[in-house]
Amino acid sequence: MFARPLLAAAAAARPAWAPARAAAAATPRLLLRRGLLTEINQARKGQVISLKGKLWAILSNSHHRQGRGGAHYKLELKELLSGSKGFERLNSGTTVDVVTLEQRDFQFMYADDVLHVLHPETLEEHEFPTSLLAAGEKVVPLLQDSMNIKVEFHENKPVLIKVPERGTFTVTDASMAAQSASDNGKGTVYKQATLDNGVSLSVPDFVNIGDQIVVDLLEQTYHSRAKE
Repeated sequence: MFARPLLAAAAAARPAWAPARAAAAATPRLLLRRGLLTEINQARKGQVISLKGKLWAILSNSHHRQGRGGAHYKLELKELLSGSKGFERLNSGTTVDVVTLEQRDFQFMYADDVLHVLHPETLEEHEFPTSLLAAGEKVVPLLQDSMNIKVEFHENKPVLIKVPERGTFTVTDASMAAQSASDNGKGTVYKQATLDNGVSLSVPDFVNIGDQIVVDLLEQTYHSRAKE
């Protein structure tokens, strides 16, 4: 663990997410960069789009078909500045403006009511609300020590936190298969397994104790066995 520098009383009065003075001086004003027009079927969870004059993080994007009504996509969105959530229905072929926000890199330390992270250059500790996680607060137990996370800012305010798409974990315990192939329709039998961080996860029956597996952090689901 990195050493934590002592903070001056004036620095302690700053908001928890404020950067160190040296870092702030070296960092230009964080500006919104208008991005790329992307077809709605390519819009992914975690991306930020500009819609109706506001910035929204995509929480989910699902495809729907209604007979003669044609196909459409239903987006679950979170408005970045207010945190309010809502749904938007867009027809197939519609394009959306995917926006790139200014990013800063941090290293995850631990979480309680907030995320405790470290700035890799200043070695200063910062705190961010778990509600800013693009993958949702359910991903918190899967975050690993020193894992790189990206905090996105709009007008110098943190609005979104992105974690890596995948993480590797060791299976420490596994139960007998409880879900039959006919239940999931894919011919794969699943069972519950416990990972080395204590998280319980549904895995294919061929996964054994001691195996290393790759977990999709955005969906909190099994992805594959880790390559040796």
